[in-house]
Amino acid sequence: MYFTGIFDGRYTTIHHHPGVDISRPLLRSILKEINVVVEEFTSLLTQI
Repeated sequence: MYFTGIFDGRYTTIHHHPGVDISRPLLRSILKEINVVVEEFTSLLTQI
């Protein structure tokens, strides 16, 4: 699974392990890596 930014080419790979949640610190680190703020990510989640 991967998350792609809003048509601007930013992306990162997020491995999916069934039954295992992504911790908040890890999620924030992933978002920081692709220059996405939490509010932008939350907004994107509401669109899917």
